[in-house]
Amino acid sequence: MITEATTHDELEGVANFATKWGERGEEWSLPFSRIWFRDLWGRLLASGQGAVFYQPEGAIGVSVVNGFDGELEAREEFWIGGDRGLLRAAEEWAVNHGALRIMIGRPEGPHSSGLDRLHGRDGYRAIEQIFCKELV
Repeated sequence: MITEATTHDELEGVANFATKWGERGEEWSLPFSRIWFRDLWGRLLASGQGAVFYQPEGAIGVSVVNGFDGELEAREEFWIGGDRGLLRAAEEWAVNHGALRIMIGRPEGPHSSGLDRLHGRDGYRAIEQIFCKELV
């Protein structure tokens, strides 16, 4: 079952899950602050510019912003664990909030090519690759 987070306690639960997920030490993991996560997503949910969906084994966060063409687009901000139902919930929310497209990412790793094929079958196309460099 997929649930949309609407309360502080639900966001706290997702933040706790994300903290545990990040502790796995995957190569693509980035620093994470539970407090910042909870506060940021609390503001996004309150403003109607974001949504968090979760299930026992995963969560996804999506936001809507104006793209470079001035049209609304959705962005998957995080996706940890779970199944493709989370992405479907994010896509549906995005459509209901006026987004014309959704941008998603995928981590680098041993399953990257399989994810590329899976996303391609779902109508996604690769448009860029993101690199990260620690500056401090």
